[in-house]
Amino acid sequence: MSLDDKDEGQPDVGNLSSPEDVITTDLIQKILHGHDPDAKLVSYSAKLGTKTGDNFMSIIYSADILFTNSSSSEEKLEVMIKTMPKNEFRVEELNKVAAFTKEVNMYAHVLPEMVRFQKEQKIEDVEIMADWPACLASFSNGGIDDFVAMGNLRGKGYKMADRIKGLDHPQILLVLSTLAKFHAISFAQFGGDGAKIMSTYPFLEEKMFPDPAELEHSLKDYFKSLLRCEVKVLRDSGHEKEAEILALFCRDDIDVTLLSEISTIVTSRKNAVINHGDCWTNNILFLHDGEKLVDLKLLDFQEARCAPRSAEVSYFLHACVPSKELDVHKEEEYLKWYDDHFIQFLGKLGVNRSGNDGLDFKDFMEEYKNCKFYGVILGLLMAPMMCTESEDLQDLEDMEGFGEDAATRMFEARTKASKDSQLISTNKICNLAVNHLPHCPQVIRKMSEIKKV
Repeated sequence: MSLDDKDEGQPDVGNLSSPEDVITTDLIQKILHGHDPDAKLVSYSAKLGTKTGDNFMSIIYSADILFTNSSSSEEKLEVMIKTMPKNEFRVEELNKVAAFTKEVNMYAHVLPEMVRFQKEQKIEDVEIMADWPACLASFSNGGIDDFVAMGNLRGKGYKMADRIKGLDHPQILLVLSTLAKFHAISFAQFGGDGAKIMSTYPFLEEKMFPDPAELEHSLKDYFKSLLRCEVKVLRDSGHEKEAEILALFCRDDIDVTLLSEISTIVTSRKNAVINHGDCWTNNILFLHDGEKLVDLKLLDFQEARCAPRSAEVSYFLHACVPSKELDVHKEEEYLKWYDDHFIQFLGKLGVNRSGNDGLDFKDFMEEYKNCKFYGVILGLLMAPMMCTESEDLQDLEDMEGFGEDAATRMFEARTKASKDSQLISTNKICNLAVNHLPHCPQVIRKMSEIKKV
């Protein structure tokens, strides 16, 4: 649309999902100024960039901006714009976890400092880890005007993987090596000292999984109901023993042990690094050159946190890797691949290792063993959504709250999927509950306590 066709002004809270009401000329001007202060806007168009059921944390629009540069030549800028939803419940929940505040600060402070630090350590330009989209403009005050505008990577050929099928082997390896470098940077910056990270970046405070006493009852009911549905899947699949193990955490209420263990894992400050926080399929874009995988970009830093690196690795593996790619032997191969790249990049960043620095692979495996529980439980909680087509999921703008009803609707959406998708979902739930959950030390301790009684 041309400038004459577009009214300026702020979004109407009642029509936030409509591009015409959200993507204003004023907003486009801010984004364009972030790209080129001398640019002059000619025209722009915008459309929704998300499907029903995608992206609880925001509504995303794509916009094409036509402008003239300082040489009076016309250029086009393609951007993706993340905005607050219009749904009051979602806005309230996003503000509780400071989602936009975290992402705005990550782009404004953390990520630029990571790049600066790498340059300071003489990392060559071609090796600098900056695998995220360029942020052109952003704003956050906890209101409906919060936004983050980024370069549209899809216009450059980057694509999201199929979340139902999961990632293939080359994609898994590339994500792990990318996370290894991302984690190595903040480890080199702060020496693994979580307290230093938090004093520098207090906005990384954990809000998604706080102390269980602070977690609302509706969210506890949501977790309980989802896990109960998966207990039934296990029983229907003939895994009675594993169904009983999972049922221990959701029989009468969501077990406080489950919540406290998760909170303890993601708030640990020992050997801590800056975590992306939500590294799953929908937050990763891949670039191929023909059949060859050549690059990726990490999206969405709204759940960034300070935590052990193994917590992030566990979450990624158990949420995104297909069941056939996640047996015990392949899991250790992935962990070794990740750790090798972490140690290699630490060396390039100038970290001189000592004999007892706690960075041997056996040390990482011990840490991972403790953090595995977090990844397995999150993998189980995400399984119904991961294996359901977007159009079959609940329209999140109609969501009125968490609780048992929301969990039931989420799980029922799985029954609308194709038989192949339902089978993938069932296999994922069974693989996590049968081959991974029983080996978590938190589960072993709980079983031991029950036997004593």
